[in-house]
Amino acid sequence: MAEVQDLTLRYYTYEGVVKALERVNLVVRTGETLGVVGETGSGKTVTALAIMGIVLPPGKIEEGSIILHHDGGYIEVTKARVDVLQRIRGRLVAMIFQEPSQALNPVYTIEDQIGEAYLTHMHGEIYTKAHQEVERDIERGGIKVRIERLMLRRLLRNPNDRLANFLGRLPLLGAYRSRVKRIVRGMVVDMLRQMDVPDPERVASSYPHELSGGMKQRAVIAMALACRPALLIADEPTTSLDVTIEAQILELIRRMKVRYDTTVLFITHDLGLIAEMADRVAVMYAGSVVEVADVKSIFSRPLHPYTQALLRAIPRIGVRELTPIEGTIPNLVNPPSGCRFHPRCPYAFEKCKLEQPQLTMPEEGRLVACHLY
Repeated sequence: MAEVQDLTLRYYTYEGVVKALERVNLVVRTGETLGVVGETGSGKTVTALAIMGIVLPPGKIEEGSIILHHDGGYIEVTKARVDVLQRIRGRLVAMIFQEPSQALNPVYTIEDQIGEAYLTHMHGEIYTKAHQEVERDIERGGIKVRIERLMLRRLLRNPNDRLANFLGRLPLLGAYRSRVKRIVRGMVVDMLRQMDVPDPERVASSYPHELSGGMKQRAVIAMALACRPALLIADEPTTSLDVTIEAQILELIRRMKVRYDTTVLFITHDLGLIAEMADRVAVMYAGSVVEVADVKSIFSRPLHPYTQALLRAIPRIGVRELTPIEGTIPNLVNPPSGCRFHPRCPYAFEKCKLEQPQLTMPEEGRLVACHLY
């Protein structure tokens, strides 16, 4: 589904060059849920945004590639034009952001924001349905319906028809807009209903500030899934929610994954959620992938010292004291030489300080970036 190969990304700031990602390698297989875990600042969200082609200044991809496979073809994200990226966002790949209040525009209703996804990527289906309705009304309709048919026919041939879009602003010639708006509203309400939203009609007409955190997150998920993307990126989707709502959102994501046959990239710093949601796990530290394995292997026999340290730091039944990871994640303006984890690693030796380890396969189905293997 998606391949990230040797991705290196830098942010050029006044304080220096932030080495955000360093030769990141990641493969997301079709139909799986790949969990990406690591401390805050490890590069999880930056990697996800890069997959969507969102690298804002002063960021720059220095080297590497991001390839999205779909329908027998592929798209090279790092080389794609802006118009190509706009077409794939929301349709081929979509993202659930970790803070719904920031993901939703406060001056537009939920209907407007989810409906925009439909109008951007599914305008052909919408205009076709509107045209079919017009054809049924044409016998008993007057000049108004005939104008609607004419306008919709132009838009079916070319959704960006400048004349049709210009004339559509006039009251008489723009009557088709009300029909299209009604169709889109029906699609939005149906999508909210699938999200287990009570009273979806009211929620569709609401502004973000009128909704609870859990309801806003459902709206964000509805927006991401509206056009049934092949790859769904969930970036810590339950961070701001209480545990009861968190369980509901996780169950919703699992159910929607099966219903729409979607591949999921699930980003979190919570290993408990990884155990519950993921098929495979990629562990990131300071802008690099340090270990990749199936979820059972990660928890039963972690190989990388950082993965081992993460597991020792989480609460477990029968363990009275937690073992914190000494030190802090490094400053990426001036990261350590060699392995970026070596200042905090109890097994570090001279080679770790001088040479950055590459991902190797010490056993079938497992990748680890460590000089111990």
